[in-house]
Amino acid sequence: RDNYLHLSYINQVVKNFPPMEPGLAGKPITNYHYWIHIVVGELKRVYNLPLIDTTMRYIPLLLSFLMCLSIISLAQLLKLSKSLARWLLFFFIFSGDFIYLTHLLLGQGIVFTNYVHSNIALFINYPYGASIMVLLSGLNLFALWLKTKNKITLFLAALVFGTVIEFKVNTGFFVLSGLSFFA
Repeated sequence: RDNYLHLSYINQVVKNFPPMEPGLAGKPITNYHYWIHIVVGELKRVYNLPLIDTTMRYIPLLLSFLMCLSIISLAQLLKLSKSLARWLLFFFIFSGDFIYLTHLLLGQGIVFTNYVHSNIALFINYPYGASIMVLLSGLNLFALWLKTKNKITLFLAALVFGTVIEFKVNTGFFVLSGLSFFA
């Protein structure tokens, strides 16, 4: 159901400025999914890509690749050993998918109704994946600030962390609660 909504939002971004709510005539899109749909809509419009393939295939793969690069970058900024960085990357990619294996081993078949972070979740709800990507970017900037103590880097990290809530409220809630704990 959400995928149809994502497709219609992206189609509105491509065809109209400002984009309108698909189900409400004359009402501009103002919800928190707006930012990732601008990115995908502009990719589709500029490069004349097919709507469904771009939304459901290319963007989740691109987000997965960028997340892996962000994890590698974070591991290098934190000066983790190569072994620990590999384990971190392995568990980042596959840890959420262990839930599906657990259901299968318990004889319940493969159940897609409950998931934590996983790459399958990117194909179900890619705004969630975009929020994780923005979160990882903020963590990279924060780790860079810990290393350099540059005020501009801290400002950029705070700005990126602040935009996480615009991509997905669930992820933004955890970011803001973590930042308040850190403060």
